[in-house]
Amino acid sequence: MAKKPIVFVVDDEVENVQLMVRTLGATYDVRDFVDARAALEAAKEARPNCVVVDQRMPHMSGVDLLKAIRDAGIQCAGLIVTGYLDDEEVATTRNSGLVFQTIPKPWNVDDLGRQVQLAISSCRFVFGGVPPQDLSGLPWAERPP
Repeated sequence: MAKKPIVFVVDDEVENVQLMVRTLGATYDVRDFVDARAALEAAKEARPNCVVVDQRMPHMSGVDLLKAIRDAGIQCAGLIVTGYLDDEEVATTRNSGLVFQTIPKPWNVDDLGRQVQLAISSCRFVFGGVPPQDLSGLPWAERPP
């Protein structure tokens, strides 16, 4: 049996983390964090395939966490979840390759699942030299966007 891709979910609001874990847990090896610094330390060992992170958190923004993960030599897809789409820091990273997608709050379960799958598939193609995964058969793949 193939290993499930590792997905980190990082948000200082416990309820959001719990909902993301319930949404993604059947398909991925989800590791949850309410502190970005703890997620960064864990990423050095676990080397996640995808990081879903809230933008506005104490101590470290979502963009700063993704930059630190990349600076540590970890190649993974980053998804920023935010209620502030006009956030200047998020806006400047959209075309930098650091953030695969920005997901507006409130997010929907099917969209989050779709975006994580697309992010992991794209990351594997870019960094791993392997073709993107087939999306059929996933619970959110059958629904139109």
